Amino acid sequence: MRKHYLDNIRWITVVLVVFYHIIYIFNGICKEGVAGPFSDFQIQDAVQYILYPWFMVILFIVSGITSRLLLEKQTTKEFINEEQEQIPYIKINGVKYYNDSKGTNPDAAIKAVEAMVTPTVVIGGGYDKQSSYEEWIDSFQNKVKCLVLLGETADKIEQ
Repeated sequence: MRKHYLDNIRWITVVLVVFYHIIYIFNGICKEGVAGPFSDFQIQDAVQYILYPWFMVILFIVSGITSRLLLEKQTTKEFINEEQEQIPYIKINGVKYYNDSKGTNPDAAIKAVEAMVTPTVVIGGGYDKQSSYEEWIDSFQNKVKCLVLLGETADKIEQ
């Protein structure tokens, strides 16, 4: 069930961010790239410095609440699969190509492999961050049909 109060908090926060940037245009402190102050007394500067620290805090709290509510309705695996389906991909001749460039460490790569529902060709490697890759390889089970290795870590992973 949709929580409308979370939607309201989101849109109010976005409106506050827009309001903040409008105030910033007439900022009395930083004059580069802005219109500058329109009077000696700048009440909007005080509002700007009161609002600014809270934007990210509010958005992180709302995203945490939303994630918690989703995880109460689904198992972790269902949640990850749903999120994995939202990763942009292109489909060429019936083959889906996912870009999991955020999987820059073995733990993130393990989660990506666990979320795959069909046998997958994985391209891995890159710079050597002195990581251990045994757990990553063990997570493949029947989900990875081919592993293509590139970069500095190719030989280390192959061992």
